Amino acid sequence: MASPQDALEYAMRMVGNMPLDDPKLIYRLLDDAHKKLWMAALWHWSVGYFEEFTVQNDQQDYTFAGSYNAIHVINGSLTNGQEKYELTPSGALPVTTSIVGRPGQVQLLNNGLRIFPAPSGYPSSNLPKLLATYKKTPTTIAAGNANDDYTTLSVPDEWFWVYQEIVLLKAYQFSNSPRLGAVETMPQGIRYTGQFGAVEAALAFMKQAEEKLFDTIGKVVQ
Repeated sequence: MASPQDALEYAMRMVGNMPLDDPKLIYRLLDDAHKKLWMAALWHWSVGYFEEFTVQNDQQDYTFAGSYNAIHVINGSLTNGQEKYELTPSGALPVTTSIVGRPGQVQLLNNGLRIFPAPSGYPSSNLPKLLATYKKTPTTIAAGNANDDYTTLSVPDEWFWVYQEIVLLKAYQFSNSPRLGAVETMPQGIRYTGQFGAVEAALAFMKQAEEKLFDTIGKVVQ
């Protein structure tokens, strides 16, 4: 098994054994690389499901019974078992019963979920369920876990090589290596060269592999 420290040593060899001995730089480099990989897509290992809530008329906020290490809501829905309505994630929703109807938006709060507009008109015998998935917060890489197996950060071992390439990208940036390449904005889109291109190609390969996995359960990596 491999650790973030192993990825750093790989990068150091590639930049001519340049000593990366600044502890602030080392762990920031390793952590930035980890978070770039984590946030590049909705990887199956980076998402989770909130608990289910029964929606009540005129009630917008629903408090978690459990605890969740979440960044934001990815998607939400209301279902009565027969029909399902999608909810659009939002960063901020008003608290008001002046606007009522079928909810169309959902927000992550510190301890629960908020929906908008305020639900109204649902029969007590058939109240819908509120379902939502979330993006997990990545673990920060620091001195205390830099030598731990990378899989302890929830990333499957088969994708360690992609993380390693991102660490190398960060090392090339630090060393001003010409192998870093460049990012260019062109009429056709963004063009990547050098290690920038290698990283983007690796992430694209990951997304293709994840799409094949998610196709079996009706989900697609975005």
